[in-house]
Amino acid sequence: MSDIERIRDALSFIPPDSPETLLRMGMAIKDGLGDEGFWIWNEWVQQADPSVRAAAGIFADRQPWNSGADVVPLVRKGEDGGPPA
Repeated sequence: MSDIERIRDALSFIPPDSPETLLRMGMAIKDGLGDEGFWIWNEWVQQADPSVRAAAGIFADRQPWNSGADVVPLVRKGEDGGPPA
């Protein structure tokens, strides 16, 4: 399974329900995939309530990506919320 597939799979188990979650996942994906990961993150973010996206300062022309987050916790978080093995 590629990194992109693993990240997409992990995100399917992480609800985009808070501004902090949106930003942390964006930073983790950026860390793991660079700018290539923006589209994966953006797809996932579109599932969030508009008020959550607004609170996170997310608009179509802005990327809240910073360094300092690691993709490994994102995958673990998805695995923790995923179906039993």
